[in-house]
Amino acid sequence: LYYNAKIAQNHYEKSLIEARSGVDITEEEINTINKDIIPLIKKKKQSVNQIYINHPDILYFSKTTFYKYVNDGVISLSNIDLPRKVKYKPRKKKKDKENKRNQSILIGRTYEDYIIKINNEPKLYIWQLDTVIGLNDDSKCLMTFLFVETNFMIIRLLDKKTMAHVNEAFDQIKQKIGIDDFKRIINIILTDNGCEFFDPIHIEYDLDNVEKLCSLYYCHPNSPEEKSELEKNHEYIRYVLPKGTSFEDLTVEDIKRLEDNINNIPRDILGGYTPYNLTKEKFPTLIEKLESNYIAPDDVSLNKKDIIFH
Repeated sequence: LYYNAKIAQNHYEKSLIEARSGVDITEEEINTINKDIIPLIKKKKQSVNQIYINHPDILYFSKTTFYKYVNDGVISLSNIDLPRKVKYKPRKKKKDKENKRNQSILIGRTYEDYIIKINNEPKLYIWQLDTVIGLNDDSKCLMTFLFVETNFMIIRLLDKKTMAHVNEAFDQIKQKIGIDDFKRIINIILTDNGCEFFDPIHIEYDLDNVEKLCSLYYCHPNSPEEKSELEKNHEYIRYVLPKGTSFEDLTVEDIKRLEDNINNIPRDILGGYTPYNLTKEKFPTLIEKLESNYIAPDDVSLNKKDIIFH
């Protein structure tokens, strides 16, 4: 090993140029920071927060950008000169950001808000929303959407349990039903705290006309009893697709047959009516637009062989 001053200097200058490439700060500003700010940190052990408060004229950019400049070697400071940064583990900023966003979503949409709403406006039509999963490593899942008044359930096969796929499913439902009927029949939606439902604006609004169609509310965490009607209907799904069953080979046609069979099962809570018959009697356009099928009583089956054809 040997040291060559000229090579070392060239290497230093090249590294400095590369570090500063694409940086939105002038050479003069860098020199000012090195001259006036860096000594406060290195010699007087002032915190970054302290110098930001006292020198906003020099540090006009964000603290995140400041730390980036440190990491990239843009200014004459290293992480070791920042004792608090070395001492403490980095905060999980993404999670903190998500938590703040989640809390903001819940404003005006909590279960308590839901109870107030239905007590003040008892004639509104309520729907419940959830997802059903197969194996833990499955990509596909089912989105279930239940009309509480008639126990009529819409089931959609999602390729992934994500916000984007839920939004796509609702876009399709709005298109099939039509915006006017969607607004008339779907007034309130109650769902759980799954992150796939954390785009309430997309669900609540007709984005083309910027018109609110319904109101979305969230149950308390781990409180499935708050949407008990939908949880009860999930039992019918589990007759055909018990826990531990993979959903990966399911098709849209399979799920449509499953939906039709479940909706043609009579319920004591409906006075012996089936969800299909009661919904057709009260909301015939909903049945027609969703292309729901009648199944004769003796032909209704929850036998997997009668529904899943592969």
